[in-house]
Amino acid sequence: MIRRELRPKGGSSQWLLIPQVEHASLACALARAWGLLPFVESASQDILIQTIRRHDDGWTDWDQQPQVDPRIGKPRTFTEMPLQAAHDIWTRSIASCRDLGPLAQFLVAAHFIALRRGGDSAESAEAIRFIDKFELRCREWLLEWQSLAPAQNTPDTARRVLRFLQMFDKISLWFCCADRNDDKHFQDPDGRTFVCRPVSSSHVTCSPWPFRQSRIPLHVTGRVVPPTRYTGSDQLAKVPWQNLSLSWKLTPSR
Repeated sequence: MIRRELRPKGGSSQWLLIPQVEHASLACALARAWGLLPFVESASQDILIQTIRRHDDGWTDWDQQPQVDPRIGKPRTFTEMPLQAAHDIWTRSIASCRDLGPLAQFLVAAHFIALRRGGDSAESAEAIRFIDKFELRCREWLLEWQSLAPAQNTPDTARRVLRFLQMFDKISLWFCCADRNDDKHFQDPDGRTFVCRPVSSSHVTCSPWPFRQSRIPLHVTGRVVPPTRYTGSDQLAKVPWQNLSLSWKLTPSR
């Protein structure tokens, strides 16, 4: 779950709790519109897009009943999760992509391995167990995928597809996590740099323009709750809330 602070003009601040699957759907919308995807004529592109859409499906139960961090009294955002809880969710996300085939499971597992390696707890015993377990599974899934079409399903191809998943994930999180005022630079797997520039809270431009359409509509929906100190998830569950959608238009820079 993403906990985003809202500061409406003339009103009290609030928290918008955005489900991870909403973030994943936004990432998928970006991927579908991208004009520079690999595998233009290959089924691997479709697997990549479906994997992006479903890579956070393991969060569904958590997002429906968010837990509270007792130290700070806030609903836990995805960066504040206990390791075991995060690993359980990630494991369910990996398993949820089983029907998409070995490439999808490789992509989701490798994505979470990279996140864990880049975190502050990478040297903990729990993190090492997760990494070791899924590094082994990644090798198995990669070999299985290679066996389906040895000439085109190469390790380099899989790693390139992984970098696309990671890029769309980062762009989506940039939109979802906060209202932005500063430019953000993103780099694709081929080394091309793109600049996202906020024009307003609902309008962002991108240069150079990598999308097929001339305008990309984006949105996520979450629930608004008061920014108070919660004693636990039971109290949070009883708080009246309302749905709120955030929308953006993404256009070329002029």
